Amino acid sequence: MRTALTTLALTGLALATFGCNNDRQTLSDFDEPGLHRFSDCGELRAYAADVMTETLLDNQYGMGMWRDDLGAPDAGAAEGESADGPSDFTTTNVQEEGVDEIDIIKTDGHYLYVAQDRGLHIVKSWPVAESELLSSVEVSGWVRGIFLKGDKVVVFSHRDYDDDMSYGMRLSVYDVSDRTDPVLEREVDVEGWMTDGRMIDGEIYFVVNHYLSMPRAIWRLLDGRIDLPEVDWSRSDRPDWEEYLQEQREKARRKLVPHVERIARDMELSDYLPQWRDRAPGEAGELDLMHECHDIYRTSGLSHHGAMSVVKLDLDAGDLSSAALLANGWQLYASRDNLYVAQTSHWWWGWRSEELQTHIHKFELGGAEPRYAASGSVPGYAYDQFAFSEHDGHLRVATSEMDWWWGWWGDAAEDQPGNNVFILRDDEAGRLERVGEVRDIAPGERIFATRYMGDRAYMVTFEMVDPLFTLDLSEPTDPRVVGELKIPGFSSYLHPMSDGYLLAVGVDGDDDGNLFGLAFSVFDVRDPADPQRAHLLTMDESDWSSSEALWDHHAFTYHREVLSVPMYEWFYDGHEDWFSGVVSIHATPEGLREIGRVDHRSLVLDSECLYARWWGYEPMACHEDFWFASVRRSVYIEDNLFSLSNYGLRVTDLNDPEIEHARVLFYPRER
Repeated sequence: MRTALTTLALTGLALATFGCNNDRQTLSDFDEPGLHRFSDCGELRAYAADVMTETLLDNQYGMGMWRDDLGAPDAGAAEGESADGPSDFTTTNVQEEGVDEIDIIKTDGHYLYVAQDRGLHIVKSWPVAESELLSSVEVSGWVRGIFLKGDKVVVFSHRDYDDDMSYGMRLSVYDVSDRTDPVLEREVDVEGWMTDGRMIDGEIYFVVNHYLSMPRAIWRLLDGRIDLPEVDWSRSDRPDWEEYLQEQREKARRKLVPHVERIARDMELSDYLPQWRDRAPGEAGELDLMHECHDIYRTSGLSHHGAMSVVKLDLDAGDLSSAALLANGWQLYASRDNLYVAQTSHWWWGWRSEELQTHIHKFELGGAEPRYAASGSVPGYAYDQFAFSEHDGHLRVATSEMDWWWGWWGDAAEDQPGNNVFILRDDEAGRLERVGEVRDIAPGERIFATRYMGDRAYMVTFEMVDPLFTLDLSEPTDPRVVGELKIPGFSSYLHPMSDGYLLAVGVDGDDDGNLFGLAFSVFDVRDPADPQRAHLLTMDESDWSSSEALWDHHAFTYHREVLSVPMYEWFYDGHEDWFSGVVSIHATPEGLREIGRVDHRSLVLDSECLYARWWGYEPMACHEDFWFASVRRSVYIEDNLFSLSNYGLRVTDLNDPEIEHARVLFYPRER
């Protein structure tokens, strides 16, 4: 079975977005956010030549810290419940209601579907006392995550090497109507790396960034084959340095251009454009270009060498379609109706002095394919998906202008860059127009967490202490900061609690900026002008503690006043010891109280050594230095806690984790 591949055309090919004329741009030209379609392959090749030229110049004259010497070879040389099932269970912790997010575990209450490392496991989870492993299948590559729809499980994995792809991601569709025998129905291989994914009403959308390696012949132009002007770096502290460096770059550009254009003309289209392969199990399949030249969009200014595709999979019809852009996009946010991809200028070259900008591209969902709708830009960079929120026809965006690589270069404290919230509106003419903004929040600090809740927003910044800001966004043209709370440490994820309260996970600290262990907070924000921390619970009995929930909200499970997160602790009292498990906390506006912990050490001792299975360690390594399991997630089914690690599951009482109901091993050790 093979479904025709249709393309829309926003090939995120970050090959350089240039105007294809004699006024050559540089990679610094990032001012206009709009997208433009290539007219033909000749224009695309010319654009690619400009991008590759500027990449060489950045490497030679711009303090470039990375070089792709391992590029492509030269030419000629790759939820739901049933009547007899549980009435209450948790699903993936998501940002927007009705917008599912890719994760390593999904459940329908009766079964758990787990995909991690190199395997897909299906576990019977109801009745709880009868929990058991029903089936496991090995996945080609390392798992990124899954989606579940009825009797279909879609597994996304990454593969470093393939017969005809040097890197790529694989989408595998399994029929799991017989949970004891999953059947692989379809495989789609895509050149690139999956950034993120969403599922809305059973339709899957995901963004792939394509790393387009420049041919070795391009890099060899820097190896003495051309007499390029030298740079006297001892002049870097002189007033005329920028002018001098630009002169040397321009001289080098004139020498490089004819050589790069010649190589670009001879390159195969597959060296410019990403490829994919859609096949049924057992079929060899052939690689096809994901996009035609005239179906690809570029940015108004040059982008760095790469590409991005927004792909839609309709699980019911089996149709696969995509939109493409010659540029990288690393942040994805989706509402039920629209998907936004954000690009930040100079995302790799952090030493640049130019102002940071974020370009945002909007794609409308719900049609046969993702449809490019509009673009806009805002100063600064958006740190994660929670920087975005769509509400009442407006897009809200939080950004930091503090350079994430080098911090602040200036001398005057009052001139330090701060943080912002912008409100944009689609003017239906292809522009995301800024209609309101709040600028320079907490100068000298950067954002650690943001959460939008209706007409309010909450922002956490950090440098020495943790300010929590409350913002009133009820008037899109006049957003305002209305309150601020300064406390030690920082919060990295904010979760809606009951009306007027936020539950947060972060790191404890002191007034001097010293950071300690994992901490949980309840914030009282009933009065936006006077936010307060109502309660604090710290994990301070160990020498070090952390949690995946600090950087991945999918590891944060809060339901019916119980919070569970993975926790890792390190102890030293004459000898080393570790804890890797789950901590459960009773969390209400009235207080925080630890309920108990679930340790996964016993699962490791009864399992095959995964360090030996995956990485070739001696088997005893698991039972000596590497005993700890990597505990990742928690799921509640009725009053039961399913804690997941890479070794398996422990099923315990939700309100008393000392009581164990079942254990499930993914790789039991032979005895």
